Amino acid sequence: MSSAAERRRGQPFVDRLVRALLAGDEAGGDRRGRQSAAVRVWRAHPAGSTDVDVVADLRVDDAQRPVHDLAALVPRYWLEYGLAGEDALPLDGEVRGRVRDGLGVEDDGELERELARWASERNLESRLRDGAIDPAVLAVLERGEEVVLRELAHAPPATGWPA
Repeated sequence: MSSAAERRRGQPFVDRLVRALLAGDEAGGDRRGRQSAAVRVWRAHPAGSTDVDVVADLRVDDAQRPVHDLAALVPRYWLEYGLAGEDALPLDGEVRGRVRDGLGVEDDGELERELARWASERNLESRLRDGAIDPAVLAVLERGEEVVLRELAHAPPATGWPA
């Protein structure tokens, strides 16, 4: 388990933790059996404060391979709860045309409103900025959510994770 976590050095803690659990499960896991798996990560506030924030709360209940199912949730967690990063693309020129094509919107004046509606239906609104779109949202729009999630499962990004 520790080797799996070390190999993921530089990745966010929740990804490293789930990969360590997966390694332990694949090495034999809990001899009492498997039914559920969960990871909850908190972040403490600065010294002197007793407040904490829940950074991640991933759970799988009543499953045949719960740790594997938990690992499958990590890419969706990144996609749905992550934030638009510095690599957000300005919504102009070629990018605007790609978004217009992906949404099937002809009226350019409605594009940003339609993009916001589409993104909110997929829990991707946190990845939009005024006048900009996160590359992950553009990828989902053009290639589909399942394709993007499969790609993320093989190569999770180091940035854009929920704060």
